[in-house]
Amino acid sequence: MKFLILHRWIAMIFASSPFDNADHVIGLLANHATDGSGELNFSGNNLLKLTLLYGLESDIPIQPEAL
Repeated sequence: MKFLILHRWIAMIFASSPFDNADHVIGLLANHATDGSGELNFSGNNLLKLTLLYGLESDIPIQPEAL
């Protein structure tokens, strides 16, 4: 339950800022693919952070089956 509350609060903080969403933070947490595809990879603790920061307003496409 606490996770859901934190997720909503973080989403509201970014929504009320000029950023609109946390995509810029997600990009900093990701391991970028070296083949030039622009694919973002997450592992370990960064995967947990992704689930906390990613929201419906995000512009980053996600493939849940790849997680």
